[in-house]
Amino acid sequence: MNSYNLDLVQEKLNTCHPRQIINTIGEFKISLFEVDIEYMTERKNKREARKYVLSKSLDPQKDLTDEITQWQKDYNEQYKHRQISNVHILDSRCLGYIRI
Repeated sequence: MNSYNLDLVQEKLNTCHPRQIINTIGEFKISLFEVDIEYMTERKNKREARKYVLSKSLDPQKDLTDEITQWQKDYNEQYKHRQISNVHILDSRCLGYIRI
């Protein structure tokens, strides 16, 4: 996920009046997905984890795969001593939509 401060964004959106938002791009929709993944640790132990992905794509399955792949790259870059491999999506569920 990008390095946005989601708490700050949520606070701003919760405190501003809808008429204060200037929308020149029209309506857009964001989906929240819960994704169960399986991966292999550096010591060859199999692990499962649950991740949450915000998606604005028209093809959410491709977007989920891209996001999980990017997360793996970022994780391996940050934790060089605890690298993970063989990441597979086991299941994904759409938890809801946000229309702005």
